[in-house]
Amino acid sequence: MMKKIYKVLSLSIVLSVFGCDGYLDEVPDNRTTLDSTEKVKELLVNAYPRAMYVFFTEYMSDNAGDKGIVRPDAVQMSLDSYFWEENFNYINQDSPQYFWNGCYSNIAVANQALEALDGIEADEEEEKVLRAEARLTRAYAHFMLVSLWGKTYDPATSGSDPGVPLVTEPETVVFADYERASVREIYDFIEKEIEESIPEIRDEAYVPEAIKYHFNKEAANAFACRFYLFKGDWENAEKYAGNIIGANVASRLRDWNGYKVNSTFEELKADYTDPSNRTNLLVTESLSWWGRRYTNQRYGITIDIRDNVLQRHNPTGGSWAYRVFGSVGYYNVPKFEENFVPNTPGGSTGRGWLEFPLFSMEEVLLNRAEARLMQGKNDEAIADLNTFYSKRILNYNDTHIVDAQGIIDYYSGNPAIVEELDPYYDLPADTKYILQAIVDARRIEFIEEGLRWFDIRRFHIPITHRYGDSEYLLEQTPMEMPGDSPMHQLQIPQTAMSVLEKNPR
Repeated sequence: MMKKIYKVLSLSIVLSVFGCDGYLDEVPDNRTTLDSTEKVKELLVNAYPRAMYVFFTEYMSDNAGDKGIVRPDAVQMSLDSYFWEENFNYINQDSPQYFWNGCYSNIAVANQALEALDGIEADEEEEKVLRAEARLTRAYAHFMLVSLWGKTYDPATSGSDPGVPLVTEPETVVFADYERASVREIYDFIEKEIEESIPEIRDEAYVPEAIKYHFNKEAANAFACRFYLFKGDWENAEKYAGNIIGANVASRLRDWNGYKVNSTFEELKADYTDPSNRTNLLVTESLSWWGRRYTNQRYGITIDIRDNVLQRHNPTGGSWAYRVFGSVGYYNVPKFEENFVPNTPGGSTGRGWLEFPLFSMEEVLLNRAEARLMQGKNDEAIADLNTFYSKRILNYNDTHIVDAQGIIDYYSGNPAIVEELDPYYDLPADTKYILQAIVDARRIEFIEEGLRWFDIRRFHIPITHRYGDSEYLLEQTPMEMPGDSPMHQLQIPQTAMSVLEKNPR
């Protein structure tokens, strides 16, 4: 049953979500101040994520284990995530509710910008760029919402599967009528936004030092590639990846087996999220405590995950070049650095900010590999895998190049690491192990970044969390999430639960 959602979907929500009070009594009409394209540009900065999903999606996934007695303390946010709580007890910064609010804030800003452009006399080309940027930010926010609160796309069921409210107009009232659009309706909307907006993006519209903070041409194509991959439209996923990937794509990948081998912990952190890093396509500045939590929480990279994910053997026969720092209880791959902003100059209380790469060349390459494989282009998919391996294997040389038979031999000889991949479409027999190699590469590449959760959802991968004070895995109590678990869909946030149809449990 569709119901009303209590939500302030206006420009004022940007203030209410991120720290100001008193904006639920009335909805101020700020549109009269948006009387120039310059002001719309400034407004659109707030259409990009200021809330992050990484904390809860990483700890819900199998990239997190219980470190047991060596790390007995845990913040509530990590407990809620690791134990797959239906209703999170923690609702502030980094929580699902905070991310939900943040996405609808971004949508509200985009809608406000689009309406403002209707009343501004502007240069035609400049207006096209601004409209394209607003529509892409709006589409991305809807995409992330439906990818967390709706079911994965399945053409057989998505027409009736509940998605999230689809919001395309600015709000001037506090109470508005909203329904949970179907997953298909959300996908159809996003596809239209992508197809009509990407041709209008002009990189020259942005100053060079800020281009990675906007939906530039490469970032927009990376978003399209991920969207079509999730939809199962392999041809379009490959096409949009091809719009970015050049002949020498290896030079655009993080050089884990090159200069990173000798980089310090601090250098690695600073480099990973740096917008000037050629692999980072879109970077956001978000409110998050992840920069201080990912190394020292009770739940995270355990000895088992270090040994059996980050440092296990792989189809090339070589060793992974990823750098794992820390000791028992603190293992991590250095990727993030918090920027703490005190509430008052010199104060000890404040907010943690995090630069986070939303899209990277590594993801585009691996997504293209999957899209090619699903079209029967096995050799081309493996070529993409070999390009990926060329920057990830210590002392890489020609002996590490893999072919289809090598991948089959590796996984058939190690059945314990072959996962139950069960997407909505049929997997040809000759693609099973190659797909596993791609999924494994994506898991290890984006560890600590939360993307693993989306593969768990797409492929319905069953996972097990263990918990207990013992530091030994087999002495801990197992807790299983089946591949078809309804917990793959986050529960509607508590603030909207009484007015929106809840996800079944």
